[in-house]
Amino acid sequence: MRKNLLKECEVHTLLRLPTGIFYAQGVKANVLFFDRKPGAKEPWTKTVWVYDLRTTSTSP
Repeated sequence: MRKNLLKECEVHTLLRLPTGIFYAQGVKANVLFFDRKPGAKEPWTKTVWVYDLRTTSTSP
């Protein structure tokens, strides 16, 4: 699934959420944001923005 996601989508953002936000304390949650693209030999994703809400940092 991961390979197909990278071949057919441009993954542009990863949102790391604090533990326990959806379920019990200790359960980790991340959200991927992506745009569907036509299938390609090379991955569409070149840069991924990471927003880490467990801390106050962001990075390109």
